[in-house]
Amino acid sequence: PESTARLVSPPMDYKPAIATALAARANPSLMHSLAALIDLAKRGYLAIEQLPGKWYSPNRFDLVRLSKNDGLAMHEQVLLDALFMKKGQPVERVPLDQYSQLMGRRMSEFSKAVKVEIGLLGLISPVRKKRQMLLLVAGTGLILAGLVFGILLVLIVARDPGTVSLTENQVASALLGVCSAAFVAGLVY
Repeated sequence: PESTARLVSPPMDYKPAIATALAARANPSLMHSLAALIDLAKRGYLAIEQLPGKWYSPNRFDLVRLSKNDGLAMHEQVLLDALFMKKGQPVERVPLDQYSQLMGRRMSEFSKAVKVEIGLLGLISPVRKKRQMLLLVAGTGLILAGLVFGILLVLIVARDPGTVSLTENQVASALLGVCSAAFVAGLVY
């Protein structure tokens, strides 16, 4: 029988930080910056150099900036600046064990650059992103409403549980239902 399958070519060659961030729902992290770091080393923008340790310490690895500067993506430039700029002055060598500390200071900038590039490539739908934000706000609102109704319930019942009339019992039961429903709906939303 005839097949409905067709051959397709793989997607464009995206930079590793872009591809890995897309796999993480467009939320770049330190691990995604490591993908960019290794790619930059592979492309000749930096080198990872092993230095022999002393008899009392293990070998050390340094990141060494090479002179190549052209063809960098926005997030790659942020990464290199985070590693090789100290107080506005360029440095040529950085210990690899300081990577997370150096990137931690500029992670939000790196993340923003990756998100901008993902948007420029048209890989994120602005309409879907807007809907996602709306759902997030609605879910948070429902959780907060559930908490507010729960607090009201506690105030009604804890005021004087022995003198709660039937009407107040019905109000308390209704509040408990609304509280539970809103909280669960907010979590599901």
